[in-house]
Amino acid sequence: MQDAIDRISAVLTEDQGKSLVARLNRLDDGRLPAMWELLVLDALSFVGALKHEICLPNGRRPDIELTLEAGSPDSAIKIVADVASVSDAGLDEQNPIKEFASEIRRLAVKFGLEAGTFSWRVDGAADGPFRDRKMRLRLPPKAKLFALVRDEISPWMQSLQHARDETATFSKNSEDSAFEIKYHPGQLMSGGSYLSYDVAASLKKNPLYNALKAKARQLRDAPDDTIRLIFACDGDCAVMRQPTRSQGIYSSQEVAREFLRQNSSVDGVVLISVEERHNAIGPGVRRNVRVDVVLSDPQTSKRLTPHSIQTLERVLRVATQRFPQPKYSIYNAVVRCKESKFGDDRMGGYKMDSTEVSISSRALQRLLAGAITLEAFQAAHQWDQANGPTNPFLFALMKGRLIQHVNVESGGDNDDDWFHFTFGRPDPAASDFRWPSAEM
Repeated sequence: MQDAIDRISAVLTEDQGKSLVARLNRLDDGRLPAMWELLVLDALSFVGALKHEICLPNGRRPDIELTLEAGSPDSAIKIVADVASVSDAGLDEQNPIKEFASEIRRLAVKFGLEAGTFSWRVDGAADGPFRDRKMRLRLPPKAKLFALVRDEISPWMQSLQHARDETATFSKNSEDSAFEIKYHPGQLMSGGSYLSYDVAASLKKNPLYNALKAKARQLRDAPDDTIRLIFACDGDCAVMRQPTRSQGIYSSQEVAREFLRQNSSVDGVVLISVEERHNAIGPGVRRNVRVDVVLSDPQTSKRLTPHSIQTLERVLRVATQRFPQPKYSIYNAVVRCKESKFGDDRMGGYKMDSTEVSISSRALQRLLAGAITLEAFQAAHQWDQANGPTNPFLFALMKGRLIQHVNVESGGDNDDDWFHFTFGRPDPAASDFRWPSAEM
């Protein structure tokens, strides 16, 4: 991120740059959208002459003005574009399933019951005709949900204290609620099920279409000879991670095509999401940035030509290769953007062999700075436990092997580096004299 900031400092004005950096440094809902905007600006800066927030006649200031050289000055292609971060925040507010599950766990702890002994199911409903539906959960709004928890679910769970060995069920079926909670003594893992309310069961009634429609206003008064694009980025939106159609569910590309069909003022949508693939062998997940370009039908577009389409596709392919490798899923990134200003260090992790040990560079600096105690540092590495691993520095010191070399190994895009220590042969300054064959 910092490398991208350094690069686009040559493109943005100082006020624009400081505004973007301020958004990147705030722990709020605007941080992830600012990250996407930074990455898109940085990627495009490699492929053409980039300007940021150039004022249009209607006073709007789209994020991007990009000029592409296409063989000769007369054939240059100019693009005006805006970056949208699309999220399910509105749907989550209307369907408080996270609060519902959290309250069940909270009450279990409150009444001394194992959270794993509870399972639940929430019913859903589909509003509207097939292919034009909006899915919703049968849960009341948050205020009513908390009142329902207080007045009905809490007394039921409290009563289980006196019948811990008996199964029990709480059911609710009213105008706005339809769910069931089950108590299974001896069950080890809790579980829940509910309708997927964040899928696109309609081409228009979904967060992606709404976000694109809102951004279209930004581009409406762009010059007639400019191509208008919207870069739609995944800000934790299920539709964005649905690139292909499934039964009864529209894909992100289908939603984008419908939007372009309905809005002639926009010529294309660039869909940017984080794709996750589980490794076929062994644990772990591979993540990469997925980019899908959806353009208007050139037969009906006033601005797209075969030449401009070919140039756009080539340039966008080159630009999007500049995106860095994602470290987290989008839903985890959303949480971290609100809770942690900085990335995690590697404190507690270390590598060692007979002559070397590597530890977290940031953790070591925090220790030397007095930001953490020696006790906390030892505990993080489990060097304070009687049956735990031996402190390698103490082990080397007891052998008289002093630190001989120190170097730092860059962590690259990780948020920490490795500090390498190499121990020499036993040093008579810190140990007994030895006959050479007994040094080890």
